[in-house]
Parts: sequence; structure tokens; C-alpha cells
Amino acid sequence: MVVSQSSNQSNHNEIDIEVEGEMLDVTSRTLTRTFGFFGFALLTICLLLSLPWTKEMFSEEGVAFNPTDVQCRSNLKTEAQPSDGAGILRVIDVWPRQTSINRHVCVSVAGVVPAVTERRLAEEVVRAQKARDDAKVVYDSAPEVDRNAAWEKFQKAEAALATALAASANVPSPVDLSVFLNGKTAPQLKVKAFAISKPQVLQFSLVVPPNATDEGVSFWRSLLSGGPIGTEKFGEKKVAIGLSRSAATMPETVVEELLTVVIYDPVTLTVGALSFFFFVLCFCGLARHTTVLRDNARTGPTSSLASEALVAARTAEANTKTQLKSAEEALKQASDVVAGAETAVDSAPDQAAKDQAGAKLQQANVALNMAEASKSAAATALAAATTSLKAAEDSAVQGAGSGNVEQPLGPYSLARTQMAFWLFLTLAGFIFLWLSMGLYLGLITSGILVLLGINATTGLVSIRMNDEKDKQSTSRSFLADIINDGEGPTLHRIQVVAWTLVLGIIFVWNVFWNFNFVNFDTNLLLLLGVAQSMYLGFKWQEASPKS
Repeated sequence: MVVSQSSNQSNHNEIDIEVEGEMLDVTSRTLTRTFGFFGFALLTICLLLSLPWTKEMFSEEGVAFNPTDVQCRSNLKTEAQPSDGAGILRVIDVWPRQTSINRHVCVSVAGVVPAVTERRLAEEVVRAQKARDDAKVVYDSAPEVDRNAAWEKFQKAEAALATALAASANVPSPVDLSVFLNGKTAPQLKVKAFAISKPQVLQFSLVVPPNATDEGVSFWRSLLSGGPIGTEKFGEKKVAIGLSRSAATMPETVVEELLTVVIYDPVTLTVGALSFFFFVLCFCGLARHTTVLRDNARTGPTSSLASEALVAARTAEANTKTQLKSAEEALKQASDVVAGAETAVDSAPDQAAKDQAGAKLQQANVALNMAEASKSAAATALAAATTSLKAAEDSAVQGAGSGNVEQPLGPYSLARTQMAFWLFLTLAGFIFLWLSMGLYLGLITSGILVLLGINATTGLVSIRMNDEKDKQSTSRSFLADIINDGEGPTLHRIQVVAWTLVLGIIFVWNVFWNFNFVNFDTNLLLLLGVAQSMYLGFKWQEASPKS
């Protein structure tokens, strides 16, 4: 009857496991595909938000990506001042107040050249006109003998007037103005202005060269790096625009209104970060169900393996329960022996009998202590067996949900995990710098290439070093696999993980804060190479991971 009840309970448990397994199947492989879909969708949205016409739609001032001359003139202040005629360069206004990289900006300036230049041309025309009129009067009133000479003077006055009129009508040569941003000369950024003293409107673009090795990129990195300061918002920089008529180290004039340069808006950055997060989740699911990060290609039907493990766990729990019951019975017997020995001591008729009974009592107490220790050990073993049974039941649920498909069994590879780690970091960093600064050439530094080469070489050598014991090893958990050598955590593996995380943090900090791919120095790369060499050297002696 007891066997029948146990069999029925086991059947009910198996039915529950199958039902729960079907539900877990949806939350495993299906979720992996869902995460990939969300990552791709969010990345598409991030790219759309970074397009110029999308920025125009969400612009606070509704300014076109390249504002027209009409828009600039209608939004800029152009009031003249008496000092403009003296040729004192002055920036009157800037528009729009908020812009972004590779976008046009309009400024109104005055006093590019002194007004005396314009007045001198006008006065020369007046003098030439008067001289021509005087020559005409002399010619008309001259006697017949002097008319030829008067005619020649009149012709010269006519030519001088024509020359003066042509000089006055000609447009003066433009004046090159150097642009300063926050007091520093912007390389390769100049604007041409008319050689006039009255106010005029100019337009130039905050162009960042697409090649990261260009001289101008260093200027923009220095200008925009460092995070928000003072009243600046996250992802923005306040910039003061200055102008100079020469290649001076200081601007002649600076606009009073600061220009806000939007490096990246929080919405686009958040969407991009979420896209990266979902791609990582998708890859983690892929790594769980495939051998992409495994040390070997060993697979097995998950439901069958899980069922076998469940049976073994149940047997182990039953054995420990039996051992605990035996220990409890032994403890009870020892307690009875101690009680009897104590009674014998109390009822001993003489000292010799009491000493003999005392010796037996001492032996009984030793046996009692041993029985208590045995019970404690049996209780600890039962707790461990119960935990293992719970894990085996969870594994059986997942195995049933997988439909008895082939699942990877090999341990996770530290070398392959490093390769995946740097793949995601460099890819995310490249996309970030491309969308925020417009950089896509010369981004990959020699230090990054050497680092990727070290990781690729380590992964290749690690795979070639696998022997039969590695091909038969099984996984315990991701963290346990990458820091354990089969018998426990090892220093050389922990060292590789620690330095990989440190270099990853430095890389992320430089991309996000300084807008560049850090060029790790030779000694740092040598340190990483030594750590990887130690890992490969100790790998020869590693034991097969215990399942």
C-alpha cells in the first residue's frame, strides 16, 4: 500500500513537471528570440532618432538642419553702433541658441573693416566728379586756340571719374575670420566676411572630421569631453563663440550669448543603451542553448539527463533520511546506556564498584557524543540532499520544457567569454562615437587591435589544448566554469577576469567621457599578455570539471 501511494505521488510529480516545463519553454528559447527582436527594433529607433530630419522634428526652436539666410536674418540682432565705423570687430548675436555637431550656426557681426575705407572711395568719386565738371566749364569757355588743350584735360578728368566710379562699385575682397570656441582656435574652421563696417550675417558649420586621427578631432574631444559643468545638462556643452581677423591665440570679440551644443540627447542615448542591453540578453540566451561559448561540443537530451539526475537526487535523499533515522536510534540507545551507567554509579555498594561503574559511564558519554556527532552529520547531509533534490527538480522542469532536445553540456570557456566581452564593447563604442560625433574612420587604435589579437590567440590556443578530459567535462554554472579549474577557484583565472574587467571599465570610460578608443600602453598590454600566458600555462594542469 505504501509502495502504491509512493508510485502515485511520483506520477503526479512527473505530470506537474511536464506542465511546468511547457511553460518554461516559452520563457527560455522564445525569450531569447524576443530579446533579439527588441534589440534590433530599439537600435533601428536609435538610428532614426539620430538622423538630421528627425532632430529637426524634436528641435525646441524648430530650426532646419542647415538654416537658410532668410531664417538667420529674421532671428538675429543686427543693431549698429558708432564704434563699428572705427573697425572694432564685434559679434552681435548667435542663432540658433541650441545646435549639435555638424550643424550650421549663424552669427551677426559688425566692424569687420573701418568705415574710412568706404568713405575714401566715396570722397574720391566726389573729387573726380568736381574735376570733370570744372574741366567741362573750362573747355566750354576756352578760346579757339586753347580748346585742344582744354579738351585733353576734360578727357583726363572723364577717365579719372570712370576709374573712381569703378573702384566704388567693386565689391571689396572678403576678410577671413578665425573662429574661436571657448577661447580656443577651431582648426579648419574659418568664415569669410564682407569688408564693410556695418552689421552683416555670417554662417558656418561645426564640422567634426570623420577621421578620428585628424587634428581637428582632438580639438573637439577637448572641447566636448568631461561631462556637464555648472548649469549644463547631461549630454550638452555650453560654448562661447569668438572671432578674430588674424590667426591670433585669443579672439578679438566673443558673443555674449552662449551656444548650447547637444552631443547626445538623453532619449537617444537611453534607447541605444536599452538596445545594447537586449542584445546582451539575447546573446546570453544563445550562449545557454548553443556551444558558442562552450569549451567542447558535448550535448545531450536535457529531459532525459534531468530525469536521471532527479532519480539520483531522490535516491540520495532517501539514503540520507535512512542514515539520519539510524543515527537517531543510535543516539537514543547511547542515551539509555548513559542513564543506566549513571544509575549503576548511584547504586554501587562500595568504592570499587563505584569506580568500575564510573569508568563505564565515561565510556557511555564518549559513545553518546559520537552518536550526537553522527546525527548532526546526517542532518547536514540530509539538508544538502534536499537542496540537490530541489535543484534536480528545477532542472527536470526545464528539461521537460525543452522537449527533450539536445542541449550543450560543456563548461563555459573563459577565453571565448573574453572574445565576446570585447566584441560587444568595441561594437557599442563604435556605434556610440559614430552617432554622437560622426566619427567612423581611424577609430580603432593599435592598442585595441593588439588586445583583440591577444584574446583571439588565447582562445585559439585554449581550444587546441583541449584533450579528452576537456571534451567530456560538463558545466556547473557560468561563474563557476570561468574561475574554476575543475577542483575549485584558481588565482590565474581570477587574475584574467579581474584585468579584463579593469580594461573594460577604462575602455567604456574613455568612449563615453573622452570620445575615443583608448590606446592602451605597451606595459598594460604586456601585463594582459602575461596574465593570459599564465592562464594557458596552468590550463595544462587543470582537472576535468566535476559535474
